[in-house]
Amino acid sequence: MRRISSLFISLALAVGATTIATGNASAAAVAAGTPTTTTATGPAAVAGLSIAGVTSARDGGMYYAYQNASGDNYSLVKQKADKTFDATFGTAEVVTIPGAPLPSGFGSRRVSIVSDLNNKWWTVSSASGGTGNIVAVATGGATGQPTAQANFTFATLTAACAAALPAYSPSSWLIGTANLFAKRTSGVWMTFFCSGMASAPLNSTVLVALKNDLSIDTSIPSVALNEAQGSSAQCLTAGVVSDPTGTATSPEIWVVRLEHTKRDQIGLCSFPSAASDVAGYDILRISSTGAVSRTAIASAGDAFDARFSLRLDAGGRPILVGASLADSSKIILARLKTDGTLDTSVFASGFTSLPIGAAPAGAVSVNATIMGIITSAENVYISVLLTDQEKSSFSCSGTTALAFGYRTAVISYANGYTSTYGTNGVSARVTYSAPEKTICTFLSGGSSVANTGNPRIAYTNGTSLFYTEWQRPSDATGGSEGGTGTGGYTKDTGGAPSSGESSGATTATRTDKKIYTKLPKAVQADTALKV
Repeated sequence: MRRISSLFISLALAVGATTIATGNASAAAVAAGTPTTTTATGPAAVAGLSIAGVTSARDGGMYYAYQNASGDNYSLVKQKADKTFDATFGTAEVVTIPGAPLPSGFGSRRVSIVSDLNNKWWTVSSASGGTGNIVAVATGGATGQPTAQANFTFATLTAACAAALPAYSPSSWLIGTANLFAKRTSGVWMTFFCSGMASAPLNSTVLVALKNDLSIDTSIPSVALNEAQGSSAQCLTAGVVSDPTGTATSPEIWVVRLEHTKRDQIGLCSFPSAASDVAGYDILRISSTGAVSRTAIASAGDAFDARFSLRLDAGGRPILVGASLADSSKIILARLKTDGTLDTSVFASGFTSLPIGAAPAGAVSVNATIMGIITSAENVYISVLLTDQEKSSFSCSGTTALAFGYRTAVISYANGYTSTYGTNGVSARVTYSAPEKTICTFLSGGSSVANTGNPRIAYTNGTSLFYTEWQRPSDATGGSEGGTGTGGYTKDTGGAPSSGESSGATTATRTDKKIYTKLPKAVQADTALKV
């Protein structure tokens, strides 16, 4: 019986039931941090199908991909910002998108969705193996119908692996999970895993640029995100985010890697990690032309796993948040300048810590990650998702119902926890249950911040779709998952006070499907950040 650690669960857990009443209340009548959960009924054409992927749309809505009952295709539907499904999207509210064929009819397949600056949708489906067409990509506009579709063969992608990893000559390659990232100009960025069978490199993430016709743009070099780039660390697992709205001279892709001294048998950072295992962080800045710059940052003795909580604030500056590896009762927060160095104007050492409390009754641990950025005329707020569970490990064949919970926290550089949000900066908790085995099989695009500034999360028990949104801080003017110019400029970005520019952007560009760090003990009354 295969078991999986609770620290490797998806950001958005599969669920069976919610305990929060459905419905929407006006912003004026709802206190900041109050959750509202709705159960969405999709179009008739997807009734009974399993949900395979979720992501945010740039107009404030959501996209959902359902695995069709037969064949390799998916059904893509669009939920509008008002939570209704878009009747003008596709045929009978559904668009058929291609999926990667499973090798010999078995194995696993996943789908990733992203929305670009023009509100076009892009999807990629990748299979767990095979030597034929192993990645399928499609794109379309607001009306839904695909304008381009393409299959990537094993040979095409292994050639990209070889180009990005010229120092290696394995006897054969293994191609893994593909993801998409919004691009500044036409096209989209795609990452996928390259592994040398029984040899190096192991689990190296390769970045390529795709054109509008979905062919690989060979004028932009492919980049191996896990390669040294001047680092001597043994383990270089990476987290990635794009900045499609930045200026032409600013980085378009940001990557954070751990300077980790230990590697497991498949090339990943050994887990669980001790603070002494992490010497620091590699920050890669990749330009629109594929040029790579690297900055090394020391851990300052209090290491945290920064790979899965990387976002950009409205000034285009990276924000890193994660649980301390030395003290699970606190999280570590850092902000970088646009040149990739630590921003000591907000914290004297470049890092600061924030206490956070105990797991709720019945839960054994709490995981944390950034959902996105909330902005106001005065502040940049960081929305953090706190996920708790009642078991430390799960069986991938178990059917026992388990309880899970979500809370959100809102913090700022100046004041730590936002006292007017929830209780001491932490929201009310949403609880639900799910069969144990669903934790091992479902991956969701999950959490984000709506363009209104409301933290939100979409999740499913496989067929039913649930959507929880927490009321935003009273002074919020906008929000997004992060990026230059999104969510409204504020004093903190270096400009004059502003009423905010509600952004249409909720950039779904993350690869943080799993959380590797744990958190809390009890929310402290003292809400100030400690330098």
